[in-house]
Formats: sequence, structure tokens, C-alpha cells
Amino acid sequence: MDTFIIQKKRHGFRMTKLHGEMRTNDPVDVDLFIEKFIEISKSYNADQIYNLDETGLYYKLIPSKSICRNRFQGYKNFKDRVSIMLCSNMSGSHKLKPVMISKPKMPRCFKSYDYKCFIDYYSSKRAWMTGTIFTNWLLNFDYHLKNEKKQILLLMDNCPSHCVPSNLDNIKILFFPPNSTGLIQPMDLGIIKTFKTHFKIENDLLKNIENEH
Repeated sequence: MDTFIIQKKRHGFRMTKLHGEMRTNDPVDVDLFIEKFIEISKSYNADQIYNLDETGLYYKLIPSKSICRNRFQGYKNFKDRVSIMLCSNMSGSHKLKPVMISKPKMPRCFKSYDYKCFIDYYSSKRAWMTGTIFTNWLLNFDYHLKNEKKQILLLMDNCPSHCVPSNLDNIKILFFPPNSTGLIQPMDLGIIKTFKTHFKIENDLLKNIENEH
């Protein structure tokens, strides 16, 4: 045991948690996808290439760490969660309204608030994206693109809820290879993280205003 402790300190061994699935991706699949994307994207400009992705938002989560002199008891964290889907084009000139998915069909906070100006809201039993919700959203997006006479290339992962109807007229879908989105999906390379950071700042600001009154 003493030998193990000495080796642990000398070589910096430590217990760590593995995050994501990036190490299970096939580099060959990623390279083939990039080649395919480069070829297909020649027919589109930066305003016509879109990416979407979902994330979970624990909107009542409180920090698990704090800076203080003494030891304090923590709190049991809330598990209230909604799903958020973000979609934007490559140039950033078109950011679609965030899609929000929660359990209630009509949250009480929306009853006296025109939320449709800011988000597309859907409800599902577990507050997750479903094939029905995604198909409805995608068909609606395609309808608006048809009115604008705009053809786009949409990049997304191939999760089971991403059901693509066969009657899309203005959207061409290109799926990422399995387990590769952490490497090549734009939304996973800082956009979603920035969105959550801005949400936390605004949420904390509103809480402070409420506490002052």
C-alpha cells in the first residue's frame, strides 16, 4: 500500500470522471463526414448552413461550492429540468427562437405572458425531446423556408428523437457520425455553454431584484 501511495504521488495518478463519448468515435467516420460536408456545402453559403442541438437546463440548480472561511451545510439541489433546443445558421445572421420542452401543457408563468414572441414551447411527459415534437418543429421550419424561397443544409446528430419526415422541400439533412458531436458539432463547441452562462446571469439578476422588493 505504501508503494502505491508513493507511485501515486510521483506520477500524479488520481481518480477522475470520464465525460462524454468522444473516445468512442471512429476517426475514419469523422474524416469521411468532413469530406462529405466540404463537398455538399459548396452549394450553400454561410447563411444557408444551420446546426441544431438539445441540452438540459436545470433552472433551479444552486452552486455546490462557495468561497468562505468556515464549513457550512449545503442544500439538496432541485432537479427541476427543461429541455432546450438551439438552432442557428453558420453566419449567425439567423438565430431561431429557442425550443423549450417541459412537462406542463401550459406553465402558470406563461398565462399572463406572451411567451410565443421569445420561444417555441412544447410539453412532453418527461420534458425531453420526442420524435413527434421534433417532426412538428421541422415541418414548421420547412414551411417558413418555403415562403422565403430559401434552401438550407441542416447539420444535426442522429439521436432517436430526430425523426425526419420525407416531405421536406427546403431542408437537406446531414447527420453527424455517432459519438462525434463533441468534436465537430458547432453547438457543442461553446454556443450552448454561452447560452447557459447568459441564462444564469439573467436568472441571478432577476432573483436579486425580487429579493430587494
